[in-house]
Order: sequence, then C-alpha cells, then structure tokens
Amino acid sequence: PLPKQKRIAAKVQELMAQVEHADTACEKQLEAAKALPSAYLRQVFESKETKRWERRRLGELFYVQQGVAMSPKRREGISPHPFLRTLNVLWGHVDLSMLDQMDFTDEEVAKLSLKPGDLLVCEGGEVGRTAIWRGELEGCLYQNHIHRLRGLSDNVVPDFYVYWMQAAFQVFGSYSGQESKTTIPNLSGSQLKSFKVP
Repeated sequence: PLPKQKRIAAKVQELMAQVEHADTACEKQLEAAKALPSAYLRQVFESKETKRWERRRLGELFYVQQGVAMSPKRREGISPHPFLRTLNVLWGHVDLSMLDQMDFTDEEVAKLSLKPGDLLVCEGGEVGRTAIWRGELEGCLYQNHIHRLRGLSDNVVPDFYVYWMQAAFQVFGSYSGQESKTTIPNLSGSQLKSFKVP
C-alpha cells in the first residue's frame, strides 16, 4: 500500500541522513587525529627548554653506513638475503610485509648487519623518513637508498632521534633544501652527518 511505502521511504531517508551526519563527524575527527602527531612534536621540540639544548652534528653521535645497490646480477647470487628498501622504512617502524632478496658477500653481510636500536633513514623517496630496527628479522640487510645510523655510545636514545627527525622533516622543515636535488631529491651520508641535532 502507498501509505506504508511512504512511511518506509521517509524512515530510510531519515536513517540515511543520520549516516551522512555521522560520516561527516567521523571525517572531522579523523582530520583532527591526523593533526595530533604534528601538534605533539611541535609541543615537545618547540619548548623553551628544547631550544636551549646543545646541538651537535649527527655524525658525532652516530656511525652512518649506506647500503648496497641492487642489480640484476645480485638477484642470481648464491647467498640471497632479505633486504630493506625505502618502502619498508616508515616513520618510527619497519614494514616487513614486502621484502625482496638479493645476493650479498660475507663482507657486506658483516658490514650491513642490523642490530636492535639502529636507525634507518631514507636517502630517497620521502627523504629523511626514519625508523628504528628492533630486530624483527634476523639476517635482514638494506639497500643503498637507506642509511643505517648506529649510536657511537649508549647515551643515544633511538626513539628520541626518530621523533626529532620526524619533527625536523615534517613539522619544521629544518633540513629542507639540504638534500641534493639532481634529478631526484636525495640525502647523502655526508649531508646527513652534518645535520645539527640535540
């Protein structure tokens, strides 16, 4: 009957309007949540106390080692190892869902080994993106578009420097313009070592 259909249509229309209202509210909350990390980083690293901290070159605090380049020949070697690419290095953590393999010599394995607490900094892609290696996969190495930073002493807190790098690159633009801009922006080891950090 027509009156029943009208009541059903009106009720469905009312429910759809509620869904649309809820969807709009969720989008606003999501936008607010996305702004929180930057706000927190700004609050921590723009404080009066932070501005008084002594600054040193990154190379005085960390040993910086770049990985090796991938090549077709390395795909056919006798000693394949999983390795990290820039797509695996996210802000603060490593994503191992898409790992590749290539051949590494014993010398390269010794030189490019990862230890828990090592920082991994992207040379290309999202320049400066930094993660901490927490020992997720034994025998995992890394390619040449990633710099490994290993603390020169136990007085270096890796988590602090991940947050510092995130604030510096994403919030303050502290190192912007310091990367090489040949055809693709990249961050050399010498540029990285020269960065002033607290």
